[in-house]
Amino acid sequence: MGRASADTRARRGAARRRPRRAGRSPEEGAGWRDPVAEPGLAPTQILLRGLLDDAGLFPPSPLPPFQAAQRNRSDRIIAHPMHSLRLMCPAGLLPELGRAVGGDGSGPAAGLGGPAGGALPSVLGVGGGEAFAGAVAIGDGGRIPRPRPGPGSPPVEVGVVLGPDGDAARTLAEDAPGLVPTCFEVPARPDEVRRVASLAHSGGLRREPRAVFFAMADSPWRLDAVAALSGARPLGVLVRCHGAPDAPPPRWAELASLIRACVHYDVPFRVASGEHPAVAPEPAADAPIRHGFLNLLLATAVAAAGGRTNEVIGALRTTDGARLAARLSALDTAAALTTRRFLTGIGARSTADPVRETADLGLLGSWAA
Repeated sequence: MGRASADTRARRGAARRRPRRAGRSPEEGAGWRDPVAEPGLAPTQILLRGLLDDAGLFPPSPLPPFQAAQRNRSDRIIAHPMHSLRLMCPAGLLPELGRAVGGDGSGPAAGLGGPAGGALPSVLGVGGGEAFAGAVAIGDGGRIPRPRPGPGSPPVEVGVVLGPDGDAARTLAEDAPGLVPTCFEVPARPDEVRRVASLAHSGGLRREPRAVFFAMADSPWRLDAVAALSGARPLGVLVRCHGAPDAPPPRWAELASLIRACVHYDVPFRVASGEHPAVAPEPAADAPIRHGFLNLLLATAVAAAGGRTNEVIGALRTTDGARLAARLSALDTAAALTTRRFLTGIGARSTADPVRETADLGLLGSWAA
């Protein structure tokens, strides 16, 4: 869990933790609403509620923006509780997606760059136009989008995925009717994340910071950056479990260490868009590791209960769906709430398959009716 001793890390994390403020929870900015406000939910339903973000715009078979908008519209009509109803969108596709969502007159007429939010130099609200974490900055004069009233359907929530160059000013300022960003995913180096965290702790960010999840490559300094984010909610970590052309999916020990670090330092994390099965398949020598989203929930619950690294790895490596479902069903309400306090969401390229696979395991309860 990093180079510092366990006692040193604990003291560091305790010093950085701050009490939660009353009112709107940081998790809401990340797309998760506390189910405590909805009595009668079973623990498994708390685990699954709003877990899935729509990542149909991403490879290997991305949907055209118009088709993605149509699917999101259908999902909003069905409103299955597992869906967050948020569309994950590469920054460069925001204008086209905005036209697909609102260009037919069914969405609000206001664009993302409306004047209601005022001009701010970055997603984080850093003064002086200073760009931290590379892709976080959207440039001087970039406007923080705000939903504005209009005739027709409510705005579509989007998670904005920024590229390595961080040039989102143009795309965010262009007309994208009917969209409202609720979180950002950005690539960053550990030293950049530590710098952002330092600003957050010193009050150098905007008063109500946006939910920003930092994607960091594995390095000896990544866990130190996670530690630095302690007490800086809603800033968090993006976990890439699906792999990328230039990076394979994380192995079990690496992923377990990252989950345990997020839990230990009270840092929210979300899982990047990918083809995530419900249950991890048997590993094959000639294929990359595939991590199941139910495995990720169980691994987070095990870590939150104080489980050791080998126990978290055991949860990630479980390939028996019935056994995995039984362990998740055995969690109580407090454990389910704690688990989702850390794991705030998962980007799924299919919005139907995860629901069907979860229902097949008998975990939906009354939602399956």
